[in-house]
Amino acid sequence: SFDVSANGKYLAVGSAKTVQLISTETWSVDKVLEHHRVRTEVYTARFTKTGSSIIFSGSDAFIWRFDYFPPETADEKAVREAREARQSKIQFRDS
Repeated sequence: SFDVSANGKYLAVGSAKTVQLISTETWSVDKVLEHHRVRTEVYTARFTKTGSSIIFSGSDAFIWRFDYFPPETADEKAVREAREARQSKIQFRDS
């Protein structure tokens, strides 16, 4: 099976012993994620709710995780952290 990232920009697709990240803008493979210990075909690939990891499994029943931060997610995280830092300074001054 496959999954769509929270921002809608990527598909995570199990293929052979890898997980392919496909751009929904170009419909081409953007990245191939592979782990040397995966021995079977990957059947299921899912993004976590935060989009920071991809969980996948195959016919051997092992569950694996790739930590992955697409550039858009990293940018969004930086913006959020900067906003939170500004808010904490404002709250500190008001106290």
